[in-house]
Amino acid sequence: MAGQLSSFFRDSIFFSKSTAKRLQQSGLTILAPSFYPVRLKSTVKFLAINGVDVIMAGGGPGKNIVENVPHFKANFDTTGMDETDENIKLILSQIPKEQVPSKIGLILYNSATEGDKLWQKNIEEMFSTKVVCSNEQNLTSYFEEKTNLSDILKKSGLEKHAIPSSIIKENKSISELAFLYKNLNSDGKIVVQSCGPNVSEIGGGHSTVIAKNFADFCSACKDMQGYLKVAKFIEGVNSNVSICVGNVLPNFNGFGAIRGELKQNESRYSSETLESLLRRGSLLGLNPNNIFCFVQPGTLKLIGEEHLTSCKTNGVGNQLNYSFPKETLEEIYSISTQLGSFMAKCGKVGLLGIDLIITKAGEIYINEINDRQQGPTEYASLNNERNNLPGILRLGFLQNFADFNNQELKDFMLNLSKNSKEIYDETVNIESPYYLKMAGEKVSKPSMINLSSGTYLVRKIDEDKYKWNLSATFNQEEDKNVDLSEKKIYINITDVSLSKGEIINPDRQVLRINGINSEGPFYISDGKAMLKDEWVPVISALKQEIYGDNYTETDESVQDNSNLDQ
Repeated sequence: MAGQLSSFFRDSIFFSKSTAKRLQQSGLTILAPSFYPVRLKSTVKFLAINGVDVIMAGGGPGKNIVENVPHFKANFDTTGMDETDENIKLILSQIPKEQVPSKIGLILYNSATEGDKLWQKNIEEMFSTKVVCSNEQNLTSYFEEKTNLSDILKKSGLEKHAIPSSIIKENKSISELAFLYKNLNSDGKIVVQSCGPNVSEIGGGHSTVIAKNFADFCSACKDMQGYLKVAKFIEGVNSNVSICVGNVLPNFNGFGAIRGELKQNESRYSSETLESLLRRGSLLGLNPNNIFCFVQPGTLKLIGEEHLTSCKTNGVGNQLNYSFPKETLEEIYSISTQLGSFMAKCGKVGLLGIDLIITKAGEIYINEINDRQQGPTEYASLNNERNNLPGILRLGFLQNFADFNNQELKDFMLNLSKNSKEIYDETVNIESPYYLKMAGEKVSKPSMINLSSGTYLVRKIDEDKYKWNLSATFNQEEDKNVDLSEKKIYINITDVSLSKGEIINPDRQVLRINGINSEGPFYISDGKAMLKDEWVPVISALKQEIYGDNYTETDESVQDNSNLDQ
């Protein structure tokens, strides 16, 4: 079986290179705009190496994310901004019109959730160009909408994994709120989330409030905008699962697999729309014999850690391929495959993810659908390929841009889907990368240094004191195991491009610390994921370098270090 799994890896590289060559021969320039451009790094780098012309846009001041790829940015950072029509225009306005040819391909980290293909619409209007191929799909605005989650889980046969909840669409009286609170609170806690029309999800848990009592609940309902999803608070550890779905039927434009789309007059908040998507998927010919589904093992996710974020519901780290109990791993695969296959039958093509909560008793709840590439997706993909297994990022690229008139490609994708469980099982047993995500402080502060991605030396001064040398990078393996007991430690930092004097806002992701260790920097205590104590002085020392005299230990505190991202 090991040889067969390696052949899937080799074939995935062959077909992705062939697809890149086809894009190049078609004379297409690929435009890669994003609020989080670092998360497109692997795909853009691959395309550039294979001779495809690529233009990036978005992010913040600093050097280009991919060498020799033009990158147009404003003098401020776009990370954490709402994905609105206005902000998309702002990112695109940084690109000189003469840089955009008459036809392009479009690669996005995720589609805008407030409108219908806003990236493509704005690009074609602003640059008088034609988007020939793209991974933008307007199903995102349906599958990511929190008001639809219960319907989706019920229709896909996963109702028992739904968190008990209720949707509030209009103002409620105190007595009505008291009734909801009585039926849904757990030990006094209840979860309130903004959703519905005119609410743009910025991610990272920033639209979520965990109320501790009835007074907090009433206050949250009063202050939050749009519809409200009120849900039972589930105690447990969090997990991200990355999935790639689609089919092997050729799209009408000749690029990627055939896909479903929402019609302009269809409600993004109705269960009837889900029925329409399934009917149209059937008319397109989608069925169990031609859909594709590939599942990565679940991560162990760290939420709201006080030394990494000031937002108690913000995800700040992941340990990939986490060794959950065997029965949990089996159920994660089953849930993910069932949901992914259902979405594929609705016409979904490409990457998606789900957020899970796993209770101490082993129950698994689906907290959220992320119809896009997630934070851990790139790391999971690269780690698979380091171990001669197919990478999920590459598979998402094929689903959106490859030529599915090619029978060999069809056979490869179908065989890969059939062997997804064997690859899943093998992935659980390979190296276990982790990352820690550091967000901005509670108030905006300037960076006191220039800082870019690289491997840096950290000296251990004594048991709880460390000193970073950020003046130079070192040629160490990026996936080197980090042992904090050593006197000289080499730690890899990614997803960072800071300039001295640049303002770092509270919602902004500042950087990621990457490593590989089967133990990782997290542990589970009483059903909660926690950061190991030995990492706290390492992170504090790094903040001291970035913020200088503007940083103090007291800045780290948050009011509620809840581990739940609901």
